[in-house]
Amino acid sequence: MSEPAQAPCMLLGMSTGPHHQISVQDIGLASRTAADGLAVRRPSAFAGQAVRELVSGIFIIRDGVLFDYLRALWDSESFFIEPSACAAFHGAVRLGSMEHFLCAGGLTEKLLQNSCRIVWATGGSLVPEAERRRYLNAGLRYCGVKSSPAAPAVPGNRQPGQAVRPPWALTIRPRPTRFFRQILRGEKYEMLQSERLIYRKISEDDFEVIAKIMRDPGVRRVWGHFFTDGDVRDWIVRRQAGYRSNGIDYLLAIRKTTREAVGQIGLLREQIAGEEVWGIGYLLLSRFRGSGYAAEGARAMMDYAFHTLHALKIVCDIRPANTPSIAVAKRIGMTEAGSFVKIYRGIEMPHLIFQRLRGPA
Repeated sequence: MSEPAQAPCMLLGMSTGPHHQISVQDIGLASRTAADGLAVRRPSAFAGQAVRELVSGIFIIRDGVLFDYLRALWDSESFFIEPSACAAFHGAVRLGSMEHFLCAGGLTEKLLQNSCRIVWATGGSLVPEAERRRYLNAGLRYCGVKSSPAAPAVPGNRQPGQAVRPPWALTIRPRPTRFFRQILRGEKYEMLQSERLIYRKISEDDFEVIAKIMRDPGVRRVWGHFFTDGDVRDWIVRRQAGYRSNGIDYLLAIRKTTREAVGQIGLLREQIAGEEVWGIGYLLLSRFRGSGYAAEGARAMMDYAFHTLHALKIVCDIRPANTPSIAVAKRIGMTEAGSFVKIYRGIEMPHLIFQRLRGPA
């Protein structure tokens, strides 16, 4: 079951026990959401108790993610549904990453590969054209694309034999069909793969796993402070800004076999010693260190930078005491090329510069 983050009445009623006797307003939520079909403050007296033993899990979803799904469906299939109907896609996306839930239910990777995920996405044909345009433009903001101010009204869903595309499609760079196929396979935001890892973009829904990584003792030693909830949110915002500006930033590195996140590995556009360069960054959870994941991920990023971004040079800036990261840089063929001082939170932090130049084509 999926519910808006501002109106999770069924989750609240079933998890606390009172069912219809408790409202989302009782816990400080205003029930303000674009998913008006799901904007219910108090659960049904009958429904909660009737389905409690039938529902194995409940997702909550932010409005921004609803708009992302809505826009992807339109770009891929030229088909419009209202925001509340898009909530159903979230289960297909999140299921593959919920390892504890899957293990408890005996849902192995083989079973998931042979499963059929049904998304009940009704509603949308009666939404006025002006509202459709507003919803789709909201989706553009969450996809990191600027909307066209002169965009005309959006036509209705296509009829059999009729191809429908908005006349302003070319001005907003519609996403390819493959993007929507990835959503249904639970691979949203995937960018790269290596032998053992998948690398995908970080979203607001990854708060818990990003907090776990940034609060790992090994990561804290490198950054020199504890990451509060606010720090973690700011970190995610900066990563998403990097995607919009440069197409890539830190990515979530996920094991193919277990779908566990091992850390963050990515490419960052940096100013180092007065020069703008592409830099490789890697932050791994302690329990996954020593398994070669950092070197594997760094090689994948280096290959992407040289062959896709056509970078001439790749660097790593590493604190002198961080010997494991220095070892990784050397393992992927980098050599020490100097040093500089980075200012972080008002503190001067000396860093070594390791680099590798692109070889002949």
